[in-house]
Amino acid sequence: MTFKRKHSEVWAFCTCTAGQNGLYCKHRMHLLQGVVDGMVADDLEKLSVLAGGLRDSRVMKSLA
Repeated sequence: MTFKRKHSEVWAFCTCTAGQNGLYCKHRMHLLQGVVDGMVADDLEKLSVLAGGLRDSRVMKSLA
């Protein structure tokens, strides 16, 4: 999973089948919503970095 931000725009890229086909996947949506159940990586501390990077983004405004 890769997230990129430029100004208030955020892009998320997932390597799952849906993500590779340009579709929204549950993996991206779960991370954007802070859901970590079933997360297989040991990068839980990076979730707070992700949350901080999403602050004031259009993504967070649309999820609110």
